Amino acid sequence: IVLLQETWLDESVVSVDVPGYVTISRRDRSATANRGGVLTLQREDFNGLVHIRNCEEEERSWHFLRLGEETILLANWYRSGASTHDGFRKLHQEIDEFYHEISGVLIAGDLHVHHKKWLRHSNANTQIGVDLKSVCDYYGMFQIVREPTRKDYLLDLVLTDLQNVSASITPSIADHKGVLFKLPFGRSSGDSCRM
Repeated sequence: IVLLQETWLDESVVSVDVPGYVTISRRDRSATANRGGVLTLQREDFNGLVHIRNCEEEERSWHFLRLGEETILLANWYRSGASTHDGFRKLHQEIDEFYHEISGVLIAGDLHVHHKKWLRHSNANTQIGVDLKSVCDYYGMFQIVREPTRKDYLLDLVLTDLQNVSASITPSIADHKGVLFKLPFGRSSGDSCRM
């Protein structure tokens, strides 16, 4: 599974063709030229991901990820540094809607959040960071990326309540490093899902 943020796609790009992958969801920022958007792909030989919906107000798409007997609520999220902050009320609503149907939650994306006490590689303690930490605490989620992803800052986060999920940093793509995370679920013991 590949989760891309800040795709810059608009309606002039009808489809995205990545050899070996199929598009599962796409949420552009707007119909005309823009710098945001998210795109979710899955490998052609994997069929465990289903798109549920896109958030209308924010650049976030929601999916059910089926791994063995587990169903994970997976979000691909781009939160611009210029986003209007509402205390993450919409995020709460979206998680609550599906919470009774799932085994766990995993939210990944470029979130532009700073909170020195929680996210070591931050430039400040901000209210946005405090509020996102509160959402994570409410759902028992924790953040698993441990290194900076853009210059000296940790902006690309993986938030989850699943145990034994690991994350590592990959080489840069544009101005951010990539994040590879593995889930310890699969068809047989020892399988993992790489994203």
